[in-house]
Amino acid sequence: KASDRHNGGKFSIIVTFSNHKKLIFKPKSACNDFFMNEYVDVLGLPPSMTLGLPKIIESGDDYFWSEYIEHTYLDTENDLVDFYKNAGAALSVMDSLNFSDGHHENFVCGGDRKLHIVDTETILVNLSYFEDKLDTFYDITFTGMIEDKNQSQHYISALQAGSTFFNYPVSLKVLNDLSTDISVKYNTTQRNEYAKSSPCREPTSVERYSEHCLNGARGAYTAIADTDTTTLLDALQRNTHSLKLRQIQRHTLYYQWLIHRLAHPMNGAEDEFINRNMRNYPDEMVAYELKHLKNGDVPVFY
Repeated sequence: KASDRHNGGKFSIIVTFSNHKKLIFKPKSACNDFFMNEYVDVLGLPPSMTLGLPKIIESGDDYFWSEYIEHTYLDTENDLVDFYKNAGAALSVMDSLNFSDGHHENFVCGGDRKLHIVDTETILVNLSYFEDKLDTFYDITFTGMIEDKNQSQHYISALQAGSTFFNYPVSLKVLNDLSTDISVKYNTTQRNEYAKSSPCREPTSVERYSEHCLNGARGAYTAIADTDTTTLLDALQRNTHSLKLRQIQRHTLYYQWLIHRLAHPMNGAEDEFINRNMRNYPDEMVAYELKHLKNGDVPVFY
């Protein structure tokens, strides 16, 4: 199992073959991934600044197989500098696409010193939905790939999750899922030492490499600004009818936390739980979310 559950319990899986090679199977269309590849090609960024995108091996209307990106730690200073320059460029590219779910589980640090995106569902978010709030909250942190350090005690973003070890609240963990030996246990702590978006074995602050991130970001923004607008619009137009665009209401990791909390016997009365954690949206939306969360599903809006 390689993802949380969506759309009636569907999730991605990692398949390991006898030669130890791995592939990812995803029960959804690869249309967003195809568009991402075309978009990045159109930008014509130099290889060192090109966002890592897993290769699509085979695809159908509602499934695809893709390359498995092995998480790799980088051990030399030069490799780390290259990685953070690439990560800065990736941040700019995803920002240009109104991406909004950039937590650490959606990215992987690869052995090619690139930040690879492994989930493209939340590109091209409809910002008109947030029209009354844009002036107060829309900036680079909207991508979720980087967070305001003054507003977060525990980082979950792709670029900062590796900066510290932290403990999650008590959560329910499923063991041996989809087998006859399935069981559950409660974890009281879970250290975030396996953030696959991080290139470092030990907690390392991204601020140490901020200059290189900024250099990559500036280079990518410049390339985006210099790209002919008609060329970009043509790429979008060719994919308009096939794109499957997800509208984010809450971060996926927050939904996962809610699932764990709902399953915990000490969460208290349901109404109290909802009022404390979910009441910032209309009742009908919360009812839809709750229906899916109780089934272990992350709610999805399109």
